[in-house]
Amino acid sequence: MTEKLNIYQKLLAVMKEVRYIEKEKKTVNNQYRFVSHDAVTSATSEAFIKHGIYAKPRIIKNDITTIQVEKNNKKEKITINENYFICTVEVEYDFINVDNPDDRITGINGLGQGIDSQDKACGKAISYACKYALLKALGIETGDDPEKDVDYKIATVELINQDQGLEIENLCKKKGFDIKKICEAYKINTIIELPNAKFSQVIKALNLKKDAEVDNANN
Repeated sequence: MTEKLNIYQKLLAVMKEVRYIEKEKKTVNNQYRFVSHDAVTSATSEAFIKHGIYAKPRIIKNDITTIQVEKNNKKEKITINENYFICTVEVEYDFINVDNPDDRITGINGLGQGIDSQDKACGKAISYACKYALLKALGIETGDDPEKDVDYKIATVELINQDQGLEIENLCKKKGFDIKKICEAYKINTIIELPNAKFSQVIKALNLKKDAEVDNANN
């Protein structure tokens, strides 16, 4: 007698079979290739059927907004406003063991957004959400890494040290100058947040000011 597998074992079997889905050969605006909803559905459905799993999606959140987009008709030399619909949906999947419907995994979510000037915005959003829910739930590789599209360059700014901050404070007292004005000028909360590259600039500007004692003596 064949041992009956639970839903986790069945999903693991699906993950072993569907490891990679190749991107479409066609591109979007000649810029990038993508993995389509149909390709993901085809690959996963075949494995789900084979291993006795019913993948049940449902929409748990949805929102539709309308925006106006200006379009230039160069031929007729006119500008028209066209309405576009933006649909955002969140889907949730249940993976159900068909041999034992009470044996299931719930709460596999995916978020999608679609935009269209006619009636396809919601369809696009649902397809996108379902596609990524399945890809992430089953750990399917596509060769598509959104993080690679972002150049994470974190600019580090060296700040002045405590001794430099104290030097500025003492010079401000000597010149009778409100240190808060320096903070406001450089959009910082305290003088210790001053970039080190600006330190000499501040010192030079303060040294050009008359001493408070000299001003008082002249008065």
